[in-house]
Amino acid sequence: MQVLVVDDDPMICKVATFVLADGGYTVTSAFTIQAAWRFVQEQDPDLIVLDVKMPDGSGFEFCERLRQDNYKMPVIFLTGRSEISTKLYGLELGADDYIVKPFEPAELVARAKAVLRRFKVSNSLFPKTWVRVGGLELNTSELKVTLPGRKVVDLTPTEMKILHCLMENAGHVVSKDSLLDNIWNWDHDGARSEIAVYISRLRKKIERDSSNPDYIHVIRGIGYRFVAPLGATDGHSVAGNQRQ
Repeated sequence: MQVLVVDDDPMICKVATFVLADGGYTVTSAFTIQAAWRFVQEQDPDLIVLDVKMPDGSGFEFCERLRQDNYKMPVIFLTGRSEISTKLYGLELGADDYIVKPFEPAELVARAKAVLRRFKVSNSLFPKTWVRVGGLELNTSELKVTLPGRKVVDLTPTEMKILHCLMENAGHVVSKDSLLDNIWNWDHDGARSEIAVYISRLRKKIERDSSNPDYIHVIRGIGYRFVAPLGATDGHSVAGNQRQ
């Protein structure tokens, strides 16, 4: 699998390349945002490891543009900025994980394997399936959700997995631990706060008013519940390749 490391520090690139290559990945380094864009457009890597502060632009802006241009590959921020607000901002833009420098090489490899595993699950565990609840239709293979009125919204792999889990359990409370098991399959620092970030992002994408949600409700101290709004008539369906 192809990994692109985007960092202007040659030593960081050298270390990341060595440990990821040792883990079985093909690794390419880019020292500028421009070079990274060129590689993405030509090669479409499976994973991007990305610094925030680059000489010709911001890693945040690069990540945001990736998602706007519908690139779905996982993104891991690897940066010296450790503020929780910075981490949450990166996740809100569509990143899948965040590692603070200095980092343990083994952790980088473990995180890379984890996000790639989640991405593979999102594309192969539920191939060509869709879920429809309360006026929303989730296409898990294309990472899209169709809203009432037929507006189509793109999702990141992690957003899709969270929404899929909630919609399949519509009307029931899904605990934070259950969501963590479905998304990461392993514990890491800040995971619970990251769940809240993804829920916030999903609400902004699917709710008419994210501050007064119709679909995703918080059950304090426990987790979340997906509710079909009053007046929804399409029921709760899970299907495969063909729609009924």
